[in-house]
Amino acid sequence: GKHVKGLAFTPDGKQLVTVSNDERVRVYAVGTFAEVQVYDWKVGKLGCIAIAPDGLRMAAGSSTGKVVIWDVNL
Repeated sequence: GKHVKGLAFTPDGKQLVTVSNDERVRVYAVGTFAEVQVYDWKVGKLGCIAIAPDGLRMAAGSSTGKVVIWDVNL
């Protein structure tokens, strides 16, 4: 199953980003909670997420000890 392990709001508060044991990062619109983006990094079950204060980068950590950092435009 998919269990949320970490979450963070974007700096503007308009999107919620979650990570789970299904190995995906999901971005939801807060007003509707519609899924607007999915990232699949294939680095293992994800346990934490962080968003840079400027909203231009996100980082996720996995159960395998790997960390993924990527550029976004939220």
